[in-house]
Amino acid sequence: MSSTVFIGVDLQRDFVTATAAYGMADASSVVAAAVRLSRFAREREVPLILTQDTHEEGDPCFLTCPPHNVLGTEGHRLIGELEAKDCHLIPNDPHYPLPETPTNKGPILLHSPDHRRGLFGNVNSDRLLSLLEADEYVLFGLPLEIGVRAAGLGLRQRSKTTILVSDAIAHLDSEQAPSWLAALAAAGCRFLTTEGIIERYA
Repeated sequence: MSSTVFIGVDLQRDFVTATAAYGMADASSVVAAAVRLSRFAREREVPLILTQDTHEEGDPCFLTCPPHNVLGTEGHRLIGELEAKDCHLIPNDPHYPLPETPTNKGPILLHSPDHRRGLFGNVNSDRLLSLLEADEYVLFGLPLEIGVRAAGLGLRQRSKTTILVSDAIAHLDSEQAPSWLAALAAAGCRFLTTEGIIERYA
């Protein structure tokens, strides 16, 4: 169906606002790159999937981490222009009817209640990827240690060609980031910069 799909991971206000529980110091440049990549995908009608870490009030995971990305809060919202009015929301509902031909006209928004599984925390993710039948997946977003890692490893476990955009990924722990990147590389992920991606798909 499509030769390439772009995937932006959890580009939400609770992850990029400095005063939020998980605000990341290096997020500003990553946000700029992510917005540029998303705009590029839309201009060329490349399918764009945006994942959205989604929790309810009182989520049990908040026993071990600060509350974040609670549905209906400001922090749950996507950043800036990524919060497009023409997003096609795919909820975490196994009975949700996916379109036979996913649209290229607006971003596909996936709510995921399981941050440990990221992209694949939504029960419809595998069905969606089967419909898209892409040759390559371009991955960017944050945090590296959670959503990006889960998406990258999950795609590689499904034998999908996966390219991570090195300057469009933010991390929580600068000391641990190299080991996570090495694990993704060992799984078969490739790396390009934002400029490299734009040159590749222009």
